[in-house]
Amino acid sequence: MSTPATPRAVNPVFVELLRGAVTESRHRAAIAVSDGAGNIVRSWGDVSRIILPRSAMKPLQAILLVESGALDAFGLGDAELALHCASHSGEYGHVERLRYWLDVIACSEEQLECAPHRPLAEQWLHLEPNECPPPSKATNNCSGKHAGFMTTARHLGVPVENYTLPDHPVQRAVRAVIADLTGQHAECMPIGCDNCGAPVYGVPISALAVAAARMATPDEGNRARAAAIKRVIAAMRAHPDLVAGTGRADTLLMEDAGFSGATKCGAEGVYMAILPDQSLGMAMKVDDGGSRAADALLVEVLHQLGAISGPTRDRLANKVNLKIHNPRGELISQIRINASGFQSE
Repeated sequence: MSTPATPRAVNPVFVELLRGAVTESRHRAAIAVSDGAGNIVRSWGDVSRIILPRSAMKPLQAILLVESGALDAFGLGDAELALHCASHSGEYGHVERLRYWLDVIACSEEQLECAPHRPLAEQWLHLEPNECPPPSKATNNCSGKHAGFMTTARHLGVPVENYTLPDHPVQRAVRAVIADLTGQHAECMPIGCDNCGAPVYGVPISALAVAAARMATPDEGNRARAAAIKRVIAAMRAHPDLVAGTGRADTLLMEDAGFSGATKCGAEGVYMAILPDQSLGMAMKVDDGGSRAADALLVEVLHQLGAISGPTRDRLANKVNLKIHNPRGELISQIRINASGFQSE
């Protein structure tokens, strides 16, 4: 007779949505914090769970653009590198930079293998369609990543066509970088297809934290990799407006003088934080995939780790915490961090 599997612990409730005196919704999450040696130094919830980090993987994927020599070969710089890491809002500045980049590598917008979609700025900024660029492949929030893959393909002398296939030389090289930093076996990582058509790989939450920590404390024994990682972080820090967009958490954090690291969101409530000053990396996943909970929790976790001060936390929390007003302009609902969630460590 087989032994029943031991049920996993339920993840702590970290975020609550209050309407008046009533807790209307609760959001559970798991959080892992790693040092550069790959040790999980703090954790909450089930961090062994395999997740698809989605766009939180983009800083890892961008390493190859630098390490391969492609970025420098085409005379590109920090702006393009930041856009490779981006889930941009499709604002005019994002689209203009993307189209400039395609001109530099002599590729057309049609060659992008991501699909056209409406700019995220319509969602995040609550703009009318006529206030945003029209839908196109360039307004796809992942178009910078795709331009990066195409640039690397051009530089390596391999076909640009089908660059999103998992067996394309660029994707095999990207997968090797991800496997190395997360400590996973390249051929054993579960593979899925992201919304933009590019491959996305499954890793434990703890492994994503390890990768973030290894970016925060790059191995100087591999000089090329260490230099590439440092350039990726520097580019995100130099151009936070390109990494996300107006009013979004990643941009707000990296624009704030009280924060010295780099963060990257992923769909379905994922975040990765690279914290060089603390020599730490953090990864988290909100169980229900809610971005409203993820943004608020990110700020609190950074405070717990000493990456931002109390005043900085309060300043940022006021910007990213969800506050719902009714049509009469009255505040009727708001996000609250449940401090007891952190007591389950």
